Amino acid sequence: MKTKENRDRISVTSAVTHDGNLYFMIKEGSMDSNDTIRFLEQLLSEIHGFLYMFWDNITIHRSRIVKDFLETHNDRLITGRIPAYSPELNPDEYVWNALKYQELPNFCPANLNDLKSKVTLTMSKLKSDPEKMKRIIRDSNLPLPPIMGKN
Repeated sequence: MKTKENRDRISVTSAVTHDGNLYFMIKEGSMDSNDTIRFLEQLLSEIHGFLYMFWDNITIHRSRIVKDFLETHNDRLITGRIPAYSPELNPDEYVWNALKYQELPNFCPANLNDLKSKVTLTMSKLKSDPEKMKRIIRDSNLPLPPIMGKN
């Protein structure tokens, strides 16, 4: 017998800078293109100077409104694509590994609020450890110039 499950969820998006700063946004439900733009606006307001984003090829990153946003902000924001099925190139995957397997192994939330609270607390803990974030950048196989954390 087939049953349809309706699972509550949270979505998390994040960015790690070469100097170890972690930025993140948590949302109940799934992220969409508007959330991507909201996160990019947050980054642009909090990080001064030029931003080069490496990200995967999910649909919300390729939407028309995200492309329009990027064109409008191309004086400060450029994106590069990480090849499909290449998590070893994506520093964010190392953040997720730290979150899931080092910080929250075997965590079983009682409800969605419990999950959201614990993830927020844990991401804040990771954010407060710039040395760990720098290691995440160095440990990824993303080919970065020395100025962005690779020697």
